[in-house]
Amino acid sequence: MVGRCLSRRVAGQWLASGIIAASVVVGTSTPSAHGEVLPTVRPRFAAEPLSLSIDSLTPSVIPNSGAIQVSGTITNTSADTWDNLGLYPLTSFEPLTTSAALLEATRTDPADPIGDRITVLGPLDVIATLAPGATAAYSLRVPRRSLSISGAPGVYWFGIQALGEIDGVREEIAVADGRARTFLPYFPSPAPRKATRSRTAPPSTSPTRAASGRVRAALVLPVRQELAMLPDGRVDQVAEWVEQFGVEGRLRRLVDFGSAAGSRSLTWLVDPAVPDAAASIADGNLPYDLSATVSAEGQPEPTPTPDPSTSPGEPVGATQSPDPLEPTGKPDDVDEPADGVPEPEPGATPIESELALDWLTDLVATLRAAGSTRLLALPYGDLDVAATAVRAPSLIGAARARSDAAMQRLDLSSRPALAPPGGSLPPAAYPAIEPRETVLVTHRSFTAEPPERADVDGRVLTTAPYVAEGPAPNDPRSVVALRQMILSEAAVRLLRDPEAEHSYVAQLPALWEPPASASDAQSFFAGLDGLDWFQLVPLASAATQGATTAEPGDLFYSDRQVERELPADTVSAATALVTSGVSLQRTLTRNDQVADRVLDVALTSVSYADRNAPRTARVVAERNRDWIADLLGKITITGPPSLTLSSERGPLPATMTNGLKYPVTVRVVGRGGEAVTVTGPRRVRLAPGERVSVVLEVSAATLGVNNLQLLITDVDGVPLGGVTTLPVRSAQVGQIIWVIIGVGIALLRGLYNGYDESWNLQHVCSGEGSLQA
Repeated sequence: MVGRCLSRRVAGQWLASGIIAASVVVGTSTPSAHGEVLPTVRPRFAAEPLSLSIDSLTPSVIPNSGAIQVSGTITNTSADTWDNLGLYPLTSFEPLTTSAALLEATRTDPADPIGDRITVLGPLDVIATLAPGATAAYSLRVPRRSLSISGAPGVYWFGIQALGEIDGVREEIAVADGRARTFLPYFPSPAPRKATRSRTAPPSTSPTRAASGRVRAALVLPVRQELAMLPDGRVDQVAEWVEQFGVEGRLRRLVDFGSAAGSRSLTWLVDPAVPDAAASIADGNLPYDLSATVSAEGQPEPTPTPDPSTSPGEPVGATQSPDPLEPTGKPDDVDEPADGVPEPEPGATPIESELALDWLTDLVATLRAAGSTRLLALPYGDLDVAATAVRAPSLIGAARARSDAAMQRLDLSSRPALAPPGGSLPPAAYPAIEPRETVLVTHRSFTAEPPERADVDGRVLTTAPYVAEGPAPNDPRSVVALRQMILSEAAVRLLRDPEAEHSYVAQLPALWEPPASASDAQSFFAGLDGLDWFQLVPLASAATQGATTAEPGDLFYSDRQVERELPADTVSAATALVTSGVSLQRTLTRNDQVADRVLDVALTSVSYADRNAPRTARVVAERNRDWIADLLGKITITGPPSLTLSSERGPLPATMTNGLKYPVTVRVVGRGGEAVTVTGPRRVRLAPGERVSVVLEVSAATLGVNNLQLLITDVDGVPLGGVTTLPVRSAQVGQIIWVIIGVGIALLRGLYNGYDESWNLQHVCSGEGSLQA
C-alpha cells in the first residue's frame, strides 16, 4: 500500500508542471507528466541575506498620477542581526514591449541591473532591527512623479530593494541586501491631461501616444486533481482528498478564489470526476450498488444504502483487500472474526463527509453563478485524449457522455472542452474533436507564430497559453506575480496595434495553489478592474475573431510528447475494465447503473495524471477487472461426473448456484466442439444465494467420448467464470441394436439357405429322391 501511494503521489505531481513553456528557463530539465520539458528547479541564483516579498501592489499598472502602494514582508535568512533597514523602490527606464522580452526578463538573475534605485525621497520605510529568522512587514507609498521611467507605453520593471547594516557597518560593495521584482504595465490615459515631468527622469525620447484599443482577456481557472479508485468503486486515499477540501486545501482555495471574482468574468475548466469524487465522499464513500436499480415495471428503484461492512456481493466469510495493488486474501497476522465476517473497510467519517459536502455545495453555487458560458467540462477523468484517439477512440465519446451526465446530476450547464496539459494534440486526435467542442492549446501546437484561433479541417483551436511564472527571487506563483504577468502579456499584445481590439486567453497553472487569504484573492481581481485598455470577459467573448486556416504543416506535436503518451497496454487494460463492467451490469438483475460506475473508474485510469505512472495505472485497471471477475466467478455450475447417451440426445442435470448477495440473470452455454451441442433455457434468474437445478439437452453427432464444458455467461453469452467439465460418452444404442438385428437376420437367412441346398443334394445322390423333387 505504501509503495502504491508513493507511486500515485508521484503521478499526482503531473499538473504541477502546468506552467506555460514561456516560464521555462535554460538549464537542467525534466519531462512533465504530459510531455512538456520543464525546469527541474528554478534557476539557482546567489542567495541574499534578506528575502523580500511583494504581497500587495495597488494599482496594478503605472498610474498617470497619484501614487503606487506596495507592501509585503522582509525576512532575515542570515545568521546576523540587521539594523536600520531602508526600503527603496526602483523602476526600469525603458519598457519591455514584446512577449519574448518578457520571457527573457523572467529568466534574469535578480542581481542583474534593471534600473536605478529611487533615493530622492530617501527610504520610504525603515525597519530598525531584524533578528536572524525574523520577519517584518513593510509598506511603501511611491509617488508617480518620482518614477524614473521614459513614459513610453509598455511594461516596466518595478522592484523593492533593502539596504541595511550589521553592527553599524554597511557593506559598501553590496548593491542591495535583499530585493523583490515584478512588472508594471503603462499606457497613458486616453483622456487629455496636463503633462507632468518626473523630477528625476530626463525628458522622454519615446512617443507617449495613448492607446485607444483594448485587450479582451479571458482567464481560465482549472479544477483538476488526480483520482484513484478502489476495486469496489470507492474513492481511494480519502484522507488526502479531505485535506484538499479543508481550509488550507488547494481545492478549497480554488473555490474561494473563484468566488472572489464575484460578477467578474472567470471561465472555469472542470474535470467532472473531481466533484463526483467529492459527492461520493459526501455520501460516505460507499461501494458499488449492485442491487436492482430498476423495478420490474421499468421504473427506478429507491436506492438502498449498500452495506459498507463488506465488499458488495461478497458471501459471508470472503476476504477482500481494500487496496487493488495489494495481494488479495487475509494477512497472516490478522485474526478472522469469530463469525467469519471480515472487518469493515473504511468509508468516510461524518466529518470527512461534511467537509466534502461543504466544498461541493460551494463549488456548485459558484459554478451556477458563473453560468454556462463560463463553464467548460473536460472529458471525464481528464482523459488522455492523445493516447486514446488511436488506441481506443470510443473512450473519448464515453468520457464526454459521462461528463455531461455528471454535470446534469449537479444541475449545471456546461460546454465540452479539450485542454491538453502539454499544450498540443497529435494529428490523429483532430478527427475526434467535435465541432461544438472548445479546444485550448498553447503555442506548442504550431510551428510558427500561433494565431489566436486556428481552423484545422473544421475544428477550431484557441491559443490559450498558461500564465507564466513571475521573475525571481519572489514566489513565482503568488497572486501579485501571476496578475502582473497577465497584465503584462495583455499589454504587449496591445502594443502591436494600439488602435485595435485584441483577444487574450490565458490558463492559470493547473495545480496552482491559490491564496488562503480572501483579501489576497479579492485584490487579484480588483487589480484587473477599471483599466481603459483591459477587460476581463468570458472565453466565448474573447475568442470572437475569425479562425485562421491551419494546414497540417502548420501544426506541431513533438516526439517527446509521443513518448509520454500512455502506452497501449494501459489503454487496453482500461477498455477491458469497461467491458467487464458492462457484463457485470447485464448479469445483475434490473441494475442499470453499475456499468457507468465502472466506466468512470476505467476513465480515471487513462488520465493525463497517469502519465508519470502508466504501469501503476495499468495495474489498477487490471485489479479492478480482476475484482469483477472474482465477483462473477461466485456464480457457479456443477454437473454429474460423466454422461452416457443412449441415443443421439439425452438430458443432462446441472446445478447453478448464486454465491452473491444480489439477484442475477444468466445463461448456460455448452462447449464441446462440433461433436456435442447443448441447449437449455435462454435465461435463468437466481435469487441471492439460491441453488437451482436445471435440465439441459445434450446432442452428440458422433460415437465415442467428448469433453463438454458448461459455462455460466451473461445474457449475451459472455463467459462469467463459472465452469464445469465432464466427459460425454455417445453409444447411440438405438441405432446399434437395429444394425445388429439386421446383420443377424441376414446371417440366419444365409445359414438357412445354405442348409436347405445341402439337404436336397444329399437326397439325390442317395436315390431317395429325385432331382426334380
